Amino acid sequence: MPRAIRVLLLILAMSAGSAPAQTAPDVLQALQGTWIVRTVEHLGNTLEIGKGDRLVIGGEAFALHTAAGDKVKGKKVKGKIAVRSNVTQQEIDFLFSTGQAWHGVFTTTANTLRLNHVAITEVVAHPKEFAAPAVTAGSVILMSRGSGD
Repeated sequence: MPRAIRVLLLILAMSAGSAPAQTAPDVLQALQGTWIVRTVEHLGNTLEIGKGDRLVIGGEAFALHTAAGDKVKGKKVKGKIAVRSNVTQQEIDFLFSTGQAWHGVFTTTANTLRLNHVAITEVVAHPKEFAAPAVTAGSVILMSRGSGD
C-alpha cells in the first residue's frame, strides 16, 4: 500500500468518532439572549434563592438581574464573558466589572443552559462535571430561554 494512502487511513482512523470542537464565536452565539434561572444546587442542596433571576448575554457582555434588583452591595452585576470549547467540554469565564470572576463549564440546547461555576478566590481550575457536592463550592444552575429573545 502506498505511504500516502496509509497516512490518510491513519488520519481518518484517528479522527473517527470525535466531533470537532465548536469555535468560540459559534459557542458565544449560542449563549446570546436572556436566560431565566429554573434550579440552583449549591453544596449538595437545591436552593430556592436565585430562581427567576435573569442572565442576559449580548456579545461578550453579560448582566445579571436578580429578584432583589440589578445591584449587589450597591453595584450593578455585569461584566464580560470568555468561552472556550474543546472536544470534552465547553468552558466559560465570567469576569465581573467589580473584579470578581467565576470559572465554569456549560452545555446548551436551543432552549436550555446548564452551568456549573465556581467563584475564583484563588487559582481554581474549571469544574470537570455537573455536580454540586457538599465538599465543593460550585453551583449547578439550570436555565431556560426567557422573554426578550
